[in-house]
Amino acid sequence: MQKQYGLNASRITVLRNAIGPAFANLFPDAAALAAAKSADPVLAYTSTPFRGLDVLLAVFDELHRRDPRLRLRVYSSMKVYGQDESSDPYARLYQQSRSASGVEYVGSIPQPQLAESLKIRPGSVLSQHLCRDKLHRGDGGPGGGNAGGDQ
Repeated sequence: MQKQYGLNASRITVLRNAIGPAFANLFPDAAALAAAKSADPVLAYTSTPFRGLDVLLAVFDELHRRDPRLRLRVYSSMKVYGQDESSDPYARLYQQSRSASGVEYVGSIPQPQLAESLKIRPGSVLSQHLCRDKLHRGDGGPGGGNAGGDQ
């Protein structure tokens, strides 16, 4: 990009992806993280429902059938937008999560609580980037969100 746009290298700074303060320093070191990991694979969906929860639920049944040890915890709702479940257009996805084998629906929770929950049940974390292609098609729903936790 520097060459393409003729930018001065001394004026370029690369910023890494940031994490919320609640997620910083959950483990003192890599060894502690490795020791805390679950023996069984656990996925966590930690975003708003319109960012691919429907796609994940559609494929999870097959994944769970292939490996019955696989678990999915869904931390998602429109509560981050002040919408309760009774008027939430994605309520059918929460009900699908509640009734699917291997899936636990948790809903949106405050980020400090989310961080602790993920710390207790670490594993592979699957978030909003699951369905980037869905979002690029323009059917991703309203913008914004805060990774499944209320601020």
